[in-house]
Amino acid sequence: MSRFLSPILFAAVAAVASAQSFECSPPGVNFPIGNTTNCENARWNGVGPFGGARNELDCGMPAAGSQYALLVAGGPISVGAHPAATLPARPLNANVAELLFDAPVGATGISFRYNFFNAEASNESDFNDGMEIAICDSITGARIQSLVYVDTFSPSGTNCSTVFGIGTDWNAPGVDTFGISFGGPLPAGYYLSVACWNSLDEFFDSSVEIDCIAWVNSWEVGFLSGPRVVNTSPATHGNQGFVVGLPMSVQTQAGLPYIEGFHCMVAQLWDGNLAQQVAGIAGDFYPCTDRPWVVLSEGLLTGGINPGRGPNVSLTFPMSMAGDLCGRGVVIQSYVITELLTNESFTTAEFGWFTVSNQTQP
Repeated sequence: MSRFLSPILFAAVAAVASAQSFECSPPGVNFPIGNTTNCENARWNGVGPFGGARNELDCGMPAAGSQYALLVAGGPISVGAHPAATLPARPLNANVAELLFDAPVGATGISFRYNFFNAEASNESDFNDGMEIAICDSITGARIQSLVYVDTFSPSGTNCSTVFGIGTDWNAPGVDTFGISFGGPLPAGYYLSVACWNSLDEFFDSSVEIDCIAWVNSWEVGFLSGPRVVNTSPATHGNQGFVVGLPMSVQTQAGLPYIEGFHCMVAQLWDGNLAQQVAGIAGDFYPCTDRPWVVLSEGLLTGGINPGRGPNVSLTFPMSMAGDLCGRGVVIQSYVITELLTNESFTTAEFGWFTVSNQTQP
């Protein structure tokens, strides 16, 4: 049994608020400062003229939807010029502007879109402004893994000028895309750091924009001893969650091979908002009843050739859905109702976060 999720069916879901695609933040308002986060798990360290959401069109931004995040550099990063292609010290200098986003526990990768606007000349040895996006430790501020680094010595783009003061689009023309799979799941206490700085002076502020932050993940909730949604995708990409442009496959598996019962497995776009969950008999059920979902498989689980197993269902998210998946993921939920009075219903879910198929290693 093979079905493909329809972009038309998911188009109706795409109207819900997105996590870390900056649609729910008031445009032109700074993110909270300190340990307080906003509706999109975003905060600002208070350094620089601005750190928050914007909705103006700017050199390809927003990448999807109507808003994105803007961080304008603080500075200077040091009393001397910042060396070319050199990562900033972590923890960051107190003059470096930063946006922070807590990483979900167990994330196995991330993708996002970004722009860096250089307000200085190219190859500027004295005023080498720059930006870095990295995974960091929330307790020490130490760098765990650098993801993106750009400064005035990096290749310039198409000379598109930002609408916010002074600055020219750097790196590739238009919005840049980054995606990576980590070496393993992230533990608790990590965050995504978006840093931007002025070097030596702060007369001409460089800036960075970011949009469509999507954490790659694949994990379960509910009763692990009961029915579960299993990612049966090829090993080459199955650990990345659900990847746009690549075929994926999932299956409902009963917790015990002899369990018989009716099962229903459904899929729905999910924006990370726990308010979507509704109560179930044996645990929370994440897709809300007022939002459409796609039925992947349903029917009776029996003790046949593959006891307690539903059909293996193939699905592909085409690249044309990249905009709808900006900052969103996919939740696949399975119900299994058995005849056992002590075990009438189970709910488990598997979450897959969108990432680009042409991933770039740092």
